[in-house]
Amino acid sequence: MPTQSNGLAPLNAFNAPMVVGRTDEYQVDAGAPSTRLHLITGRFIPAKVMRELDVKVDDSWPQTGTLRSVDVDANVTTFTGTPKWGGQDDTCVDTSTTPDSWNVTGDSQDCNAAILF
Repeated sequence: MPTQSNGLAPLNAFNAPMVVGRTDEYQVDAGAPSTRLHLITGRFIPAKVMRELDVKVDDSWPQTGTLRSVDVDANVTTFTGTPKWGGQDDTCVDTSTTPDSWNVTGDSQDCNAAILF
């Protein structure tokens, strides 16, 4: 398993492992999920930075497009370990808005996303 110190994966600017893999966990269009390549951006990215990245490369919404928020720690079943570096904390996405949005007012410093290819 990649960590900050074992050199098995590159680190993001916030010193967390990034991973490229394949997934069928994201629905791309209105149809069924399809297998896609993805890049996990890594943890410890502030929500404000994640929103800016999403605005610049995608649609600015954490649940749609090619850059998508990952599950919170409690829901992570892959990339497990301490910490669950495939997850994020539960304040990164504001689910009280429609559609969900990056929670820039919550000031989370532990967000993560998957970029689909």
